[in-house]
Amino acid sequence: MKNKIKNYFNTNPNQSINAKTLGKRLKIKKKDYEEFKSTLHFLLKEGFLNKSGKRYKLNRNPKQRLIGQLQLSQNQNYGFVLIKDKNINDIFISEKHLNTAFDGDKVEVSLFAKKKGKNHEGQIVNIIERKRKEIVGVLHKTKSFYFVEPDDVKIHRDIYISSKNLKKAKDGDKVVVSKIEWENALLNPEGIITEVLGKAGAYDTEIASIAREFGIRYKFSKAVLNESENLNPKISKKEISKRIDFRHKNVFTIDPKTAKDFDDAISIEKLSNGNFQIGIHIADVSHYVFPGTQIFKEAEKRATSVYLVGKVIPMLPENLSNNICSLVPN
Repeated sequence: MKNKIKNYFNTNPNQSINAKTLGKRLKIKKKDYEEFKSTLHFLLKEGFLNKSGKRYKLNRNPKQRLIGQLQLSQNQNYGFVLIKDKNINDIFISEKHLNTAFDGDKVEVSLFAKKKGKNHEGQIVNIIERKRKEIVGVLHKTKSFYFVEPDDVKIHRDIYISSKNLKKAKDGDKVVVSKIEWENALLNPEGIITEVLGKAGAYDTEIASIAREFGIRYKFSKAVLNESENLNPKISKKEISKRIDFRHKNVFTIDPKTAKDFDDAISIEKLSNGNFQIGIHIADVSHYVFPGTQIFKEAEKRATSVYLVGKVIPMLPENLSNNICSLVPN
């Protein structure tokens, strides 16, 4: 709604118009008219519009505005917009002036007149860019509606979910919410459930939610898994002839039974001069991961395996990381 109104006045900067006529030109439906009037009032308050009598007009001389990143306090009652300009300190934003911004969003701030001895204060007047494209949280159901309570405590508002956008999620499920829209600070943001991670509190569910929250790739695509399953685990005699064969040496893994992968081993051999030769043996993953393949592209995006408590999110599919490319005993 706010963007629709802003676009109209930016396109018609010299026009002075009353709310009723503007509503007709923007084809505002009767059920949305209260939101329309509320948004007009907000745009007037933030300085985007001027009002003369009953007519609204674009404000050509807005207060000084700056762009920065919002950082909410731990208790979420206020925040600061961090400005890169060395001449201006961080701008204090009270709770009532946070508008529809989430923690981490890139925002536009309108400064208030500076009071003597106090830091700069202002209000958020526009959201330039959202930090998060998706939010992880727990789905709850009341008598009349559904909402998601975000895992991240700095996401200070629950997200309303229409019953048609549940993706078969049930009360108590941990879910991923995307396509988040928040136009009016008086109302809660709305979103669509795009993935159900499982029952909140379950171990695998919580691991998956941590991965999603930090942007860690958790699942492998079918194309990557198919390539992995079609790899031939048998090493040809031709390939063995290119390499040093240590199978007659005493080579042993150094990873414990509880390890999540077995990719390191050592060997010890006493030399004729009395010294000991220590061999360091590393699984040759590159033999199976060819540039241009789906496995290669996925590994390049992941860059590394990620270790969480009792769980590893591997760089390569399990058939490779835990089987073919593992230096397991025998």
